[in-house]
Amino acid sequence: MFLSSLILNPRSKAARRDMHDVYEMHRTLMSALPGKDDGGAGLMLWRLDTDRRSGISRVLVQSEKSPDWGKVTTSSPDYLATDCPEGILPMQTKPLPELHFQNGQLLVFRLRANPTVKREGKRHGLLTEDEQTAWLNRKAESHGFRLASLTVTPEQAAESSNGNGRRLKFVSALFEGRLIVTQPEDFRVKTLASGIGSAKAFGFGLLSVARV
Repeated sequence: MFLSSLILNPRSKAARRDMHDVYEMHRTLMSALPGKDDGGAGLMLWRLDTDRRSGISRVLVQSEKSPDWGKVTTSSPDYLATDCPEGILPMQTKPLPELHFQNGQLLVFRLRANPTVKREGKRHGLLTEDEQTAWLNRKAESHGFRLASLTVTPEQAAESSNGNGRRLKFVSALFEGRLIVTQPEDFRVKTLASGIGSAKAFGFGLLSVARV
């Protein structure tokens, strides 16, 4: 597994397009991964974070295969920021070490998710904070952890053209807080590696954790 950080250039037409269309962002990120002839891209999760104070927009990308971001910058030379603050690189990729967790371990987390329920074969977005909190608690139970503290921030719906001109909207909520690992192997394999919830191709489901 690999973790990449990309700082986007807000003056780039391609970067602005991707920041406002999750399908286009997905296409751009996938272009850096191996194609079918080279074994396929494998699983990829991503999340766009914009710092409220600095305005810096960063894409975090977790990928099964090693990416070649030169393919993105060759297509759009101004895609990445050139004026990052000192100590911040516009592009960085590092292999993720094999992670090990313990039962009862406390971690800080961040997750942007698409909280939905399926009724009569269709997905319906959950809009209230109580519904979204209950949704994450259910996911936690089946993904090897439980919540110790939680802040839910409702967000503007993410939009996508779906590649055929049809506009799609995805309910988006940012979950932050602390969690307690209850099933270390499930947490490592089912949750961190595979993500949580639906619409993973569109910037949802990547769980970031850090030690307290």
